[in-house]
Amino acid sequence: MFKGGIGIFLHSAFQNELIGNSITDATSGITLEFSNANIIDGNIVLGGSGGIRLDGSNNNTVRKNVVKDCEQLALTFWRNASQNLFYLNGLINNTKNVEEYRPGFPAFPINIWDSGTVGNFWSDYNGTDTNGDGIGDTPYVIDENNQDNYPLVEPYAIPEFPSWIILPLFLIVAVVAVIFKKRLTQSSEKL
Repeated sequence: MFKGGIGIFLHSAFQNELIGNSITDATSGITLEFSNANIIDGNIVLGGSGGIRLDGSNNNTVRKNVVKDCEQLALTFWRNASQNLFYLNGLINNTKNVEEYRPGFPAFPINIWDSGTVGNFWSDYNGTDTNGDGIGDTPYVIDENNQDNYPLVEPYAIPEFPSWIILPLFLIVAVVAVIFKKRLTQSSEKL
């Protein structure tokens, strides 16, 4: 768990995985600067000024993260950060969810806000889910060039691995190992 300052900072990083970090009250929870093809998965950024910032970074996958209670921005894009894929994230109670600072770059959809079947949870989404499939009936509009076509109406919950299952799994593995060793010993004795 990290608290304060800049939580995680990657500069010119390629094909890294940032998984399962907890960052609290940071000025920037996770920052990627000129970093491409990274995976940001299952992180929690709580409070502070900003959540996830992509600066000149492209083709990153940002999924299953929670960005909550940021005082300024949950997601920030600088320069020409483009073709980043966002889905199954929870953006909850942030002052503002998305801001783009791209002076001198043309306005066009620069990032992908859903997987094609599932998007993100936005706590300020006002749409409905009339068929009960967990996906909003109308897109979540980020700006005139960007929208999440499949916004979630409830935050995505990462299933937990129940701790009680470890002992039975260990016992099964131990029994299988004993049986395998016994059969291997019997086979070598026959030779």
